[in-house]
Amino acid sequence: MKTTQENLKLEINLYKYMQSNPLHTTSSFKNESLLLNCIRNPSLRHDLYQQYQIIQEKLQLNAFDSYLESLEMQQEDYQFQYHQIADDFRRFNEALPIQYQLTVVQQHLLRRRTALKYSKPNQLYL
Repeated sequence: MKTTQENLKLEINLYKYMQSNPLHTTSSFKNESLLLNCIRNPSLRHDLYQQYQIIQEKLQLNAFDSYLESLEMQQEDYQFQYHQIADDFRRFNEALPIQYQLTVVQQHLLRRRTALKYSKPNQLYL
């Protein structure tokens, strides 16, 4: 579950990066440009084509926003599940007899390792 959460954070960061640096390609406009080429008036055709491109970019950004929002909600769910499991583990450890409990050093190392591993996905590796 922790790895899934880390992958989700990386994906969120990637989509945020893609959203802030959109790739403008005209390949998605090929079919539509064929329809627009049927318009005889060149200035009207050019204006409609530009309007179409603006609408297409807005739709793409809205789709990115929606997808990013769903990823962030999924990340929050995984984070909540992770914290529940960590709390259950802590309670389980405290319920054990002292000779079977993790030592303070082991608990500290486990928290430190988890915190370090948890913070890494916030970075975007490109």
